[in-house]
Amino acid sequence: KSDFVIYFEIIKNPQNPYQFAIRSSIFNLQNTQLNSFSIKYGVPNGWGIRVQQQSSNVLLPIGDKPIVQQFFLSGNG
Repeated sequence: KSDFVIYFEIIKNPQNPYQFAIRSSIFNLQNTQLNSFSIKYGVPNGWGIRVQQQSSNVLLPIGDKPIVQQFFLSGNG
């Protein structure tokens, strides 16, 4: 059973097909909050990632607002 779910919104740079802005929204699926919550993202070789700070490190119980985090990917083709 999953404790949380992550949705990704992806926007491609129209002038560079190897650059993306991504926003992740992390929702709790449990009735208890998750403290000290963090996500680590990995990318394949040849890609770079720049991650902004997440909106909180406490994932509130189901039905409450998510943790939101933005990051940027860039590749060299």
